[in-house]
Amino acid sequence: MCRPRVFVTLFIVPLLCLATIGLFAPRRAAAQLPTADLAILRVTGPHSARTGHQVTFKILATNLGPDTSELDVGVTFSAGLELAEMDCDFGISPDTPFCEYSNIAPGTRVMTIVVANVLAGAGPSETATFCTNNEGLTEDPNASNDCASLTIGITGG
Repeated sequence: MCRPRVFVTLFIVPLLCLATIGLFAPRRAAAQLPTADLAILRVTGPHSARTGHQVTFKILATNLGPDTSELDVGVTFSAGLELAEMDCDFGISPDTPFCEYSNIAPGTRVMTIVVANVLAGAGPSETATFCTNNEGLTEDPNASNDCASLTIGITGG
């Protein structure tokens, strides 16, 4: 008849004590990353270029929110284009081939200017692709607006 009392004394009371000091507390959820939808809004540049010349691209990017985020704008080129220089908004020095903007509030727009050389031997068309990134510091809920490309026709020198 005293078995329930023994069970409570030997098992339940120690478990309640352990729960009180936190050893059996419910697990907390992992910290959730802030959310920031980074986007390339517009890319402008030439529709055609000549080998041996330079082309200039203007990239307008933004943080659509809802949280503040780092916003990097990077560029990749097809084989016939070569990065000559980058100019980052706010007087930030480029970490080529990226412009790294810190703490960009929702709604803030940044302009990145990229100059590329059209190399000898370039194909009939070449492509520049510009993408946003945040180095994993925020969750981007819409990856479909992270990149934009511009293809330009190439003519002989």
